[in-house]
Amino acid sequence: MKYKSLYEQALKEENGLRWLREQLIRLRSEGISRETLMADLREFHDQLENETDQDFIKDILDLFYGWCAPHWTID
Repeated sequence: MKYKSLYEQALKEENGLRWLREQLIRLRSEGISRETLMADLREFHDQLENETDQDFIKDILDLFYGWCAPHWTID
């Protein structure tokens, strides 16, 4: 998991969803593929034991799938 520290930090942030979204958009702008980030997020999700944390990661994945308001989508 290449970006585990980002995901762990997001779980601690007051507005973690917005914070992680901004980090992921930055990574995308640096050329990291959508598929790489999504696979990394899924791997992180699968290692979590806390259901609330799992739901948080699912919410982030929804932004990649477009299951959110259009202005929140990460392409």
